[in-house]
Amino acid sequence: YLDGGLQFSTRDEYRYTESLVYPALGAGARSVLVLGGGDGLAARELLRSPTVDNIVQVELDPAVIELARTTMRSANSGSLDNPRVHIVTGDAMKWLRDTRTTFDAVIVDLPDPDTPVLGRLYSTEFYTLVSRALTPRGLMVVQSGSPYSTLTAFWRTISTITAAGYAVTPYHVYVPTFGDWGFALARRGDTAPQPTLPPNVPPLRFLDQSVLNAATVFAPDVQPRTLDPSTLEHPRVVEDMRHGYD
Repeated sequence: YLDGGLQFSTRDEYRYTESLVYPALGAGARSVLVLGGGDGLAARELLRSPTVDNIVQVELDPAVIELARTTMRSANSGSLDNPRVHIVTGDAMKWLRDTRTTFDAVIVDLPDPDTPVLGRLYSTEFYTLVSRALTPRGLMVVQSGSPYSTLTAFWRTISTITAAGYAVTPYHVYVPTFGDWGFALARRGDTAPQPTLPPNVPPLRFLDQSVLNAATVFAPDVQPRTLDPSTLEHPRVVEDMRHGYD
């Protein structure tokens, strides 16, 4: 738990983590930026990829990093102490403003935007900053909440990423702890990326290409909708979350 909100269960986190990480690597990424993800689970999966040789992880809370290195070490296989992982403790938005480094993939694994502070990290301005850290054909994956229980917030996030100049492919999987959980796969430009597992993918417990193909299908009760984007001036996604379950 983080601030009273459930973050993951070791019984089924692999479903979430595999779905978050591997679509971002579909173009054969070698360098990856992780924003959030202080539990080290995304880094654990990235380290399993033979092509990834540089991982930068930006996490705000040093206490979460310390917990990941101790109590959660068995869950994340000690990923945050691997020499391929470089930890930055700080605010993701500020770090993005200052960096000049680019990455083949960016994984945005942040808590749901239920406060104004977190809402900054689900804004068009934030995703625009992320685009500056991406190589020209780089991929971004964003954890986007539940398209079932927080339907408006989910599609608000998709619309916000689109408004920042990305072509977006939303997808979702079932994680028993959380229920139906959604993500956004995005690339700068007009052509939405097709979710694809990377070459030489290691053996996975949940995700394969057929599961990933099915994940892009949304039933009639959670069909896509286009909404006004969430911005720093108008943090609409925070209001969506405050309204509670759809």
